[in-house]
Amino acid sequence: MVEMDGIDCGEWRCTKVRPHKEAMETQEVLSHALANLTFADPDVVGNFAAFPLLGAGGASAANYLRLDEALPTQGFRVTEVSEGGSVPELLVHNELDRPVLLLDGEQLTGAKQNRIVNLTILVAAQSKTTIPVSCVERGRWHHQRRDFRDTDRVLFQGARASKAAYVSESMRNERGPQSNQRDLWGSIAAKQQRTSSYSETGSVDSVYENNRGKVEDLVKGIRAREGQCGALFFIDGRPAGLELFDSSRTLAAYLPKLTRGYALEAFDRETSAQMTPLREVADAFLQRLGAAQSKAYAGVGLGEDLRLQGENLSGGALLLDGQVLHAGIFDLGGFRQSESTVGRGTRPGPYRS
Repeated sequence: MVEMDGIDCGEWRCTKVRPHKEAMETQEVLSHALANLTFADPDVVGNFAAFPLLGAGGASAANYLRLDEALPTQGFRVTEVSEGGSVPELLVHNELDRPVLLLDGEQLTGAKQNRIVNLTILVAAQSKTTIPVSCVERGRWHHQRRDFRDTDRVLFQGARASKAAYVSESMRNERGPQSNQRDLWGSIAAKQQRTSSYSETGSVDSVYENNRGKVEDLVKGIRAREGQCGALFFIDGRPAGLELFDSSRTLAAYLPKLTRGYALEAFDRETSAQMTPLREVADAFLQRLGAAQSKAYAGVGLGEDLRLQGENLSGGALLLDGQVLHAGIFDLGGFRQSESTVGRGTRPGPYRS
């Protein structure tokens, strides 16, 4: 296995780490969006379920492109920041006339090693933007190709929730949107061990590839509804995370990718019994979310990044012009604590070998 000696794992160089504004005004944007949601009947597959969240006006067309729409064009590329590369950074070249949405936990495959995006980013049209990322393939540091391609899934829920908590803490401490790389590698290794998913390069892809059938059986049971702009996912009868978009079209396009991330967490739990989630538990999750503390920061690209911290909660929301483009908020109590060091006093920061 290739180790990371001699690689530039330097800290994320972010010049916009101070709070952009205090939480009250910005928090009201998210609170208003949540207040206008209604639950539809949940889809349930064994111990996995999702409440569709319906919102008024959710059918409006988004004025940005998704990553999977932009990458096949000639005007959009994601590359290493230099020939030498830097583990916690990538460079996005957007020569298109529209902004491009990169989702929290979305995976980019290729270049010197596979990465995931640390938080949701709206890359401006006609721009070059350095974005914060984390490695999900520890044992490779050579070019597989010069640029990156999209995958059909996001990081599994437990690691994504832990990563979001570290990103929020790092931003509060004015270090920029860094993850704890060592912790993330530990989460991936633990998941690989539990699911018998070997990879020569330590790639998180092995977990999905080795368990594709089980995951897709869960994904097939979660469908997008008319007017749906979000979903509240449940694992083992308790909330795992909420995903919310400004457009039902965006939600429908992202739902299978997001569902795979939650399904990767659900299929290897101890129970697979049918568990229909309770509406009152879903309501209680939204109440916890409404009581969470928040702070807004200038976005890495366009808009503002709202970081949330509450009772067993982590996550954030990207806001633009008074609207929530995407919110990803996770229940920290819903995954295996052995996979995370959140709350143990470990300072987040890049891995240095």
